[in-house]
Amino acid sequence: MSETIITIILFFHVSFAAVWIGGQVLTAQAVIPSIRKIDEDLVRFGTIERFTRKFNHIAWGSVVVIIITGGILMGTRIDDANAIAGGGSIYDLRWGFIFAAKMSIFLLMLGVVGLHTFVLGPRLIDLNRRALNDHTAANSSAIISIRRKSIATSGIGLLLSLLVLCAGVFLANHNYSFAAA
Repeated sequence: MSETIITIILFFHVSFAAVWIGGQVLTAQAVIPSIRKIDEDLVRFGTIERFTRKFNHIAWGSVVVIIITGGILMGTRIDDANAIAGGGSIYDLRWGFIFAAKMSIFLLMLGVVGLHTFVLGPRLIDLNRRALNDHTAANSSAIISIRRKSIATSGIGLLLSLLVLCAGVFLANHNYSFAAA
């Protein structure tokens, strides 16, 4: 594959990684805190519910693009690493260890963010919906507990996302990553 094609694929890979990470930062630091300032419970809850549904489509769609482009890039770069290793293992180079770390952190990140998206988030929405329907306090201990877990998993997911990005930067620096381990 030509370096031009690889560069175009890398552009999409990095662009959608920026959407993934930027969306997490924007959501945590601006969107959710702003929505929480809405006084009307029904409006606030409906806004958060609609936002998270739309955001999840964008975020997880980005992950699909990241996985596809990353798979293509991985194939070309493993060939490069093997060639530089001179028939040895990719672990003869820093690249192999960085790549293994990146993939491990990426899988952990998907698990943590998946827990937030598909378990904690829906549970928090369900508890809030019940509190609105029953006219009970939206600050019950169950809601507070799930909200804290949601915030913690979001923060951990963002940290893991940044670590994956960091590993990707080290992989892309071939003067560093293609050096002997």
